[in-house]
Parts: sequence; structure tokens; C-alpha cells
Amino acid sequence: MTRRSRWQAFLLVGSSLMSNMVTAAPQMYPGRMDPGVSGPVHEVPQAPAYNQDNMAAQKPSQYNGDYMPAPELNSQAEPSALRTGKEPVSFGMVLFPGYEPLDVMGPLQILFRLSMSTPINLSLIAAQTGSVSAQPPAAELQGMALAAPQIIATHTFANAPKLDMLMVPGGWGMLLLADKNDTSIDQFVQARFPELQYLLSVCTGAISLAKAGVLKGKKATTNKSGWSIITKYGEGINWVPTARWTEDGKVWTSSGVAAGIDMTYAFFNKIYGPQIMKDVMNDMEYAPHTNPNYDPFSVVFNVPGAVASRTDECPQPL
Repeated sequence: MTRRSRWQAFLLVGSSLMSNMVTAAPQMYPGRMDPGVSGPVHEVPQAPAYNQDNMAAQKPSQYNGDYMPAPELNSQAEPSALRTGKEPVSFGMVLFPGYEPLDVMGPLQILFRLSMSTPINLSLIAAQTGSVSAQPPAAELQGMALAAPQIIATHTFANAPKLDMLMVPGGWGMLLLADKNDTSIDQFVQARFPELQYLLSVCTGAISLAKAGVLKGKKATTNKSGWSIITKYGEGINWVPTARWTEDGKVWTSSGVAAGIDMTYAFFNKIYGPQIMKDVMNDMEYAPHTNPNYDPFSVVFNVPGAVASRTDECPQPL
């Protein structure tokens, strides 16, 4: 589907044309921990992004000191599943009480847009089906009503379908699960890992991958503000202190929260190629960081072994 035809479809949102389009669209409840709230809230289509191909690049500010340079970004997708008949079509997102909203919704926004031109099935997987709140079930927060969205889990760890791609987000709830020695997500990751084409984590979601043992012998990164706590999990892991995201075989891991959006872009860019992803990201009006070594927060949070990143690096539209 071309960009123009997608927007024609949006204009006919109430017609049968849209009823025949299956997109990777999550369902959400309003942001309160009220189990009596009725009805899912559906996304409102955005207007097309303004074409900024000719926008002048900003002049970098003066910078002194060592930094991690941006690698050469491959403009061509590597021989991928899309061209070999093994296209990854089944995407699973793990949910748990206390997930970080952007860890989930950032990557899903990209997936939602991508599914308008590429067949992708979405499964939202939790311990139980139904509403899962972003409010952490922490004793310190009892009696507090945070602006926490609720997402509807479509499958459980027991009945989730066969998956090609699986993403584990982070959030305070992941730390609580680890403290309680709840291994439900770890066991699910471990059981599904052999059949997955790709496994991804965002932020503290790396804890579950580490506990599942799938990071052993691989490089990985995670949220820098909780580095010392998170990296104590697992064995034989090459934790990379300065990285927006890492890729090691079929395993991708990102730094904290917003970094998950950039990793997701880089991941799908490698699979489906830059032209499709240029349309997706420009439609979102989001300029992703394309340098996996960009990580000023490793210095902000004094991560051992951190290397300074250029602070004048400003993303541009694709």
C-alpha cells in the first residue's frame, strides 16, 4: 500500500475498506487503575508528515574530548527474510504490571505503521489475558493513582501462538518481579528462544533475558540509571556500557525507555530496508538516532567504562 492510498483509507475510516485492513493495533484502557472502565480507546490517525528532504543540516556545536563515532549505516537491507520467503510475521510483546509505557507503545507505534504495508500479526502476552496496568504493584505506591495506561493482553504465556519476533519491555515492574523471584517471563523467553527469529529487549527488560540465560556469551545493554542493579543478573554477558542499542546474532537490546524506539527502527530497517522504514518514520514525524554508539546517558549516570558521546549529535528526518 502506497503512502497516498494509506491516507485515502484513513479518510474512509468508517467504511468497509478499513474493516478489511488488519493492522498490528493494541487496545488500551484510559490511564487509571479502575477495572470498571469500559471500552478500548482507539488511536486517532495522524496527518501526513511534511517532506523535509531539503532541510539544511544544523552546524555542529564545538565539542572537545573523546567520543564514540557513528558507524557507517548500511543503506541496503541485508539478505532478509522478506526476500527469502521466511518473512517474520508474528510479533509478540510481553506485558506485566508496572511496564514502562513508552517501552511498549514506542515500538508498537512503529509496528502499527509498518503493518499497513507489511503483513505482521501482533500478540500481547502476559500472565493472564485482559487489562494490564503500567502502575507498578509496589507497596510504596499503594493508594496513589498514577496516570498509568492499561493495555489489553490477548494471550497468556501458556497459549501464545508461534512467534517469529518477541520483545520484552522494561519498567519498575520488571525489578519487582526479579525481587519476588517471579520467573514466569524468564521461563517463557527461555522456552520460546530456540524457535524465535529475533528476540529484543528494552530498558530493564534485559533482566529477564539475562535470567533466562539467552544473553550468555553475547553483548547487551540496558538502562543506564539502574546499571549496577540490572547487570548483576545473568552470567557471561558482555555488558556494553556505552550503547543506544546492541545487536548480537538474533538478540537485540536497547538502553532506557526512548532508546527502544531507535532500536526498533534499526531492527526493522535491517529486515525490510530503508525505503519502507523511511516512509514509516516520516509518517510518524520522528527522526531516529541511527548511531548505536550514541549514549550520553552512560556518562550522565556514571556507568563504569562509559565513553563520552558527541553531545551535538542531532537526528535528522530520514
